[in-house]
Amino acid sequence: MPGTFPGSRPHDPLIRRPILLSNESPILVVSRSSLNRLNEHIKASGGKAAQAEVFRANIVVAEDLGSPPGSEQPYVEDQWRFLRIGRQYFQML
Repeated sequence: MPGTFPGSRPHDPLIRRPILLSNESPILVVSRSSLNRLNEHIKASGGKAAQAEVFRANIVVAEDLGSPPGSEQPYVEDQWRFLRIGRQYFQML
């Protein structure tokens, strides 16, 4: 649990900190563009593509379907600080 490890400091929501486990948050987000890029690398090395379900994400975000091909921004969600769904904001860890 956050803040329970030796040497850990109290949680400050404005300071980014590393995620220790994917189960640290009740919400796990994965983006289609990131999954697509990952699968490109997996297939290039002879592996089988991964499905979004493998990551146990409960929110899968995607680029605007009207975006031109090649305009995807894989891993951009790593830089997000907040995610808004409707009127609800979620802090990204």
